[in-house]
Amino acid sequence: MIREWIDKVILSSLNRNAEKLSTVFEFKQQDDVSITKQSLEQTFQKDLLVNDFQQCMYMLRHYDSVNWDLTKFSFGQILVVIGACWTILNYEREADKTLLDVYKDGISNYIVGGILALSTCFVFLTLAAIMRNRTYFVLMGRYLNEHRRNVFKDKPFGFENKSKIWHNPAYPATIDWKSTQMICVILFFICYILLSFMALYSLLFYCENTLCVSLICTLVIGLVGYYILNKMSK
Repeated sequence: MIREWIDKVILSSLNRNAEKLSTVFEFKQQDDVSITKQSLEQTFQKDLLVNDFQQCMYMLRHYDSVNWDLTKFSFGQILVVIGACWTILNYEREADKTLLDVYKDGISNYIVGGILALSTCFVFLTLAAIMRNRTYFVLMGRYLNEHRRNVFKDKPFGFENKSKIWHNPAYPATIDWKSTQMICVILFFICYILLSFMALYSLLFYCENTLCVSLICTLVIGLVGYYILNKMSK
């Protein structure tokens, strides 16, 4: 009897406070849902940052390998052109003639000049590709440095970055003369100027003041090329 009476009292109390209990349970469920949602968002953000960092590292290596592929291609192309010009001049040379005599025959100079002009165009396209590739490389590098700065600022696990690994998102600079990519750009720009001059000198060999005209045209071509490459680096 006492147990039945206690059960009735409890049930009666629950019935009287049903609305309050329902409200409490609703708040509890809402808190649980909110915590679960926040936890899922944090997990997603963490996974996104980790995956993003890994992919950026992969892209950074990719852009660096692209730079070396372009470098090897351009140097190979220049060597092939030099070999082709040498072969053409030697093929038409007779026993009693020098290479200069063959060059002055009125035909070989135009053939050599045309080949050198094509080579100049290829070198400039390579330069433009390297400069554009450099901007992508710099963008990935800065993004990775931003990741590192975000982690290093709190010194996780006592890590102080004493080795001074890069973590400034303002770097690397696009124009960094100590960079191997920019060294390639300098070398190819020199090749671009020399090939331009040699092509113009060959094509304008029988014009008056050939040397002066070739130098002036080469200077103009160099300035235009520099302007375009500077725009490509933005």
